[in-house]
Amino acid sequence: MTTFTRSARWASSAASSTENASERGGFKKPQVTRGTQRVALRPPNKVLPVQPALKPSKLQTSSTAAKCPEPKKPTLRARAAVGANHATAKEVPAADPVASLDVAGLCVEPLEKPSFSSQLLLPDGVPDIDSGDRDEPQLCAQYAKDIFDYLVSLEEAFPVKDQYLRHSPHITGDMRAILVNWLMQVHKRFQLLPETLFLTVSVIDRFLQAECVPRSKLQLVGAASMFLSAKYEEMYAPVVDDFVYVTDGAYSKGEVLRMEKAILNRLDWSLGRPIPLHFLRRISKAGQVDIVEHSLAKYALELSLLCYELSWVRPSEQAAAALCLALQLDGKAWDPTLTHYGRFSQAQLAPTVAKMAALMLDADKGKHTVGLFRSYGELHSHICLYNSFF
Repeated sequence: MTTFTRSARWASSAASSTENASERGGFKKPQVTRGTQRVALRPPNKVLPVQPALKPSKLQTSSTAAKCPEPKKPTLRARAAVGANHATAKEVPAADPVASLDVAGLCVEPLEKPSFSSQLLLPDGVPDIDSGDRDEPQLCAQYAKDIFDYLVSLEEAFPVKDQYLRHSPHITGDMRAILVNWLMQVHKRFQLLPETLFLTVSVIDRFLQAECVPRSKLQLVGAASMFLSAKYEEMYAPVVDDFVYVTDGAYSKGEVLRMEKAILNRLDWSLGRPIPLHFLRRISKAGQVDIVEHSLAKYALELSLLCYELSWVRPSEQAAAALCLALQLDGKAWDPTLTHYGRFSQAQLAPTVAKMAALMLDADKGKHTVGLFRSYGELHSHICLYNSFF
């Protein structure tokens, strides 16, 4: 009976709504009568908007907000004082600080780049050699002092120990000199950069002090060291087959690659130990030396590569001693400017200078230094010819 009554009500309401819609010329949604109320049926997939229970202005964040004490009102005396001081002032609404900013009226001046090698850090009488390079971005004049301080920290972090071949029963200092002399010939044949040669010898020394190498593998260590140093420094490095060729087939391509991997693993892939040329260029700039003096210092540094007793001398000390020797041969002194930028006094450099001078005296007679002596002899003749015309 209840089902029949609901069906009858639905049929009657649907019929009446259809008649009303036809009379009005439109369509009217069907409605369902529940008791005495009529509920309109909404179409599917239509979400009715949800009205908030309270308006945002009437919401309260917390019950403690209403209990906050109100600010005290100014007294009559304070009101009178404010009225006397601001009698003519009118209340102006607060403006937006961003919208009211007058950018056109601002005077913007370029900030000066910080200089970490400023005059405040220099002793009296020592000029700032980086002051003229402020407009050269590639020279990094603002950070020159920090850069060389970092290089000094690197040479302290990766030292070569004194008499490091004592633990190696198969390798001697003379054998090391033979290896370096052969690498100089390979370096000249491939026309590589000077940085590659110095880095090669540095890698060899660091590897020999950490690893016992048999005599039959010493040339392989030298070839692999120059191979990875060339890839580190050169733009177009020789391929591994070139080093197999210069060893006259004594080692295969796989042996060179395996030795390269062994060297890198033993050195923990750290090839950033500075070389003496980095410091020599800095000191030569400080001393304002000419090309002859600078070339003579480079000659002393390359001679020192052959000397086992100079292999554990710090690169910065080697560079300072080489330039000090070159200046003494040219009749010049080691002044305070060179002491500051070279980081060593003349007295501190005296033992190293004496060893380099002895190498120079015997360079034309030594069996490992004749080739280097002739190479720099040709360079010296070209420099003298250039100076005679210009």
